[in-house]
Amino acid sequence: MTLAEDVAAALTAAGYSNITLEFTQSPDAQIGIFYGGGSGYIHSSGDIEKIPVQIQVRDAPANRKVAEERAYAIKTLLHKSELITGAVSCIWDGRYPIHFSDENGRHRFAVEFLITIST
Repeated sequence: MTLAEDVAAALTAAGYSNITLEFTQSPDAQIGIFYGGGSGYIHSSGDIEKIPVQIQVRDAPANRKVAEERAYAIKTLLHKSELITGAVSCIWDGRYPIHFSDENGRHRFAVEFLITIST
């Protein structure tokens, strides 16, 4: 499994659904997992890699509060947790979820983590 698949499995186990590695047009409510959020590069030292991962929570134009609350809940769920298979640590980058809207007016909140894995 890839790291993104491991993150998706942890979110699924916590009850989240509609998790994707690339947003589709439907449904409005989706959770996307993307590499390179935040600093945008991979740190490596010996047999340890620190990979920046961004999780975006998207929802319909009328559901801004729902999307924001899910983003905060995911931050709380994953920060310093041991839920991700193969990860040594998962640390939230300390910035509050970044809000933006897509071309269809759907709200997106991005939360960024640095995930350490042993290679």
